[in-house]
Amino acid sequence: MTIDLRNIFEQVILGYDFEDKLHQSDLPGFPYPLYGPIKLYGHVSTNAGIVTLRLRAEFKAQLVCDRCLAQFEREMSFDFEHTLVRVSDEDYLEEYDNYSDDYIQCPDDKLDVTQLAGEDIMLGMPTKILCGEDCEGISYDSFFESVNYD
Repeated sequence: MTIDLRNIFEQVILGYDFEDKLHQSDLPGFPYPLYGPIKLYGHVSTNAGIVTLRLRAEFKAQLVCDRCLAQFEREMSFDFEHTLVRVSDEDYLEEYDNYSDDYIQCPDDKLDVTQLAGEDIMLGMPTKILCGEDCEGISYDSFFESVNYD
């Protein structure tokens, strides 16, 4: 989904809400199967000339515990916030190239929310996934119960 930000940058309107859905195919390289689409809720607004994008992503995924290797499903949600800048000439673009982590550049006053949300979700996923805080990992008994000797 691409949103047009011209009216926001020109302060014709001060903000608006939007919703979208992402599918597994929108997230190349996402390592976890999804149960249904990722629901995106967004709000873009301007305040004193600063344009802010707030995103919330909600989804249910099938995960694998890093300790006990059990498969489980979990509902997850992430909140993201970005400052958007208008990019119209090459000098301005080069100036903000060094600060791309701080600002999201919007050439032609447009933003691809699908790509940005996909990157946010990938970077927001925990590096260690556990089925529960009290997971003790693979036990001796459960390991040998799962081994098939035939």
